[in-house]
Amino acid sequence: MVRFSATDREIVMSEVAKERAEEEAQRAEEERRRREERKQQEKAVKEYQRKAVTGPTTLGELSGLEDLKAQLEAAEKAAQEAEQEEAAEQPAAEAQTPEAEAEEKPSDEASEDKKD
Repeated sequence: MVRFSATDREIVMSEVAKERAEEEAQRAEEERRRREERKQQEKAVKEYQRKAVTGPTTLGELSGLEDLKAQLEAAEKAAQEAEQEEAAEQPAAEAQTPEAEAEEKPSDEASEDKKD
């Protein structure tokens, strides 16, 4: 609505004005999103700077490779611990195996005696 006159009983409406208002609302929304993104980026930079207290910033740190490296190291450490646990369990199983092999050997020797 462009103009409303109660005395003249006139209402002036414009399609162009409506489109302009919609475009302006859209631009305002985009600007608000950009401002929000900038705030989030600034917050992330400040948080990163707060954490990084040793030496100059490296390219790896800037690109997030340090976090990836920490994740990979944690996964590797977990895998090593799992291997150590398996190794600790295997000697107990191997301790039982020689007894079983000792029981089987006499029967193998007996079968060899029979062949001769």
